[in-house]
Amino acid sequence: MHNPLKFTFLSDTRLLGSRTTCQVCTSGLHQMDVNRTVEQAIGVAIMAATIALKYWLETMEVMDNSYHFDDFDDGEVDEDIIHIVLAVVIHLCLAASALAQRHRKSSAVGVWYVKPRSRHFWQTFLQYTHGDEVRFEENARIPRSCFSFFCNLVANDLQQKPIPLQIAEAVPSRVLSVKRKVAMSLHLLGIGGPVHNVANMYGMGRSTVSRVFRQFITAIVKHKSSFIHWPRTPLELEQVKRGFEAKQGFPNCCGAIDVTHINMDLPPGEVQAHWFDRNHNYSMTLQAIVDSDMRFMDILCGMPGVCNDIRILRNSTFYMRAQSNVILNGTAIPFGRQLIWEYILGDGGYLNLPWLVIPFPASDIDEHTQKFNFKLSSTRIAVERTFGRLKQMWGYLHQRIKQPYVELLPRIIATCCILHNIWLQFGITYDCDEPGIVEEQMTQNPRPNVAIADDTREILFSYMRAGHMD
Repeated sequence: MHNPLKFTFLSDTRLLGSRTTCQVCTSGLHQMDVNRTVEQAIGVAIMAATIALKYWLETMEVMDNSYHFDDFDDGEVDEDIIHIVLAVVIHLCLAASALAQRHRKSSAVGVWYVKPRSRHFWQTFLQYTHGDEVRFEENARIPRSCFSFFCNLVANDLQQKPIPLQIAEAVPSRVLSVKRKVAMSLHLLGIGGPVHNVANMYGMGRSTVSRVFRQFITAIVKHKSSFIHWPRTPLELEQVKRGFEAKQGFPNCCGAIDVTHINMDLPPGEVQAHWFDRNHNYSMTLQAIVDSDMRFMDILCGMPGVCNDIRILRNSTFYMRAQSNVILNGTAIPFGRQLIWEYILGDGGYLNLPWLVIPFPASDIDEHTQKFNFKLSSTRIAVERTFGRLKQMWGYLHQRIKQPYVELLPRIIATCCILHNIWLQFGITYDCDEPGIVEEQMTQNPRPNVAIADDTREILFSYMRAGHMD
């Protein structure tokens, strides 16, 4: 036995008024254009479904004229219900068809909506500097030949993938040339932001600017070993030595080393004490070894600001290579019964090592050692001037970096160093104020100097006193 489902109908169909109403609705469905928007199709479908549901609920309330469902013949089913159900089915099918059509279109095009953006600045720049090298260099800060070199260097990594023709024609700002990407990235590095201003100038969205900037940084860092490297031939190393000796007479000097701090906000999720430096700022460090022409020969960036110069040096590949006698192992210069081996110059923040010469501590200062310290600092000042020029050229490093990414910032710093060396190759120079030498002389050593057999500093001091101190 089972309980038969009771199904009842209103005899006067007072909800819809008459069967004619349903027929009008149905005829309207047949005349509906299949290209009608999705919102209209879904709205009508919901309306028809609501009418059918309400009609059925009201008929269920009429129990006096109800019949068992089993007692109905096929011809006794009210045709209004058939029309309403048909209307719901047709509307839902149209809605599904429209959704599928839009999905196919969006899949082919790749976007739903592209906000139009102005390219006025970029187009004006191209028009204003066309065929005028002087104007181009005044506005871009680099010669056109250098800009073209950058574009060719990163062309493979920054080349835009093909986009549908209809989007390229409807939204020209979506077409991003390599030149436009390089100009935007150099502009952002040069002024340091804010990002939304750069985005508006070059007709890009902020997310697009960030994505293109990361691509540019990644593409440049790939070429780090081509532009920042220790001298690879004896001739290159000899040129470095002659450059330093021409300054204050230090023989066999192969470089100058120091550390600078890149100020920033505390990175998200990082421990405050790790990045808080001695100047009471949050910072990331850059250790660099440069030649007399302020060219980077070795860099290490990314160490937290709390680290001192010695700790940073000991964590560098350069330190391990020097300690293992892989570098700074060239021909020594004889002086009496002693030899002056290859070395680099540092300030009082480092230890006195056979291959690292630093000034005499303040406790050992006399007339001769003071003069030696002055000459050493005058020679080593090349690395300080290099840092000053680096931050002058790239405003991104000069200001406090907002919301830094610990993984990305070292690559940005390395990129600026690479671009610095490339600019020097093209003869691009910018004057900057030299740091005071007197302050460098007063730098205190973190710990007493350790006496070393055949101390390079002592040999150099004797060499300078023997006739090279004047």
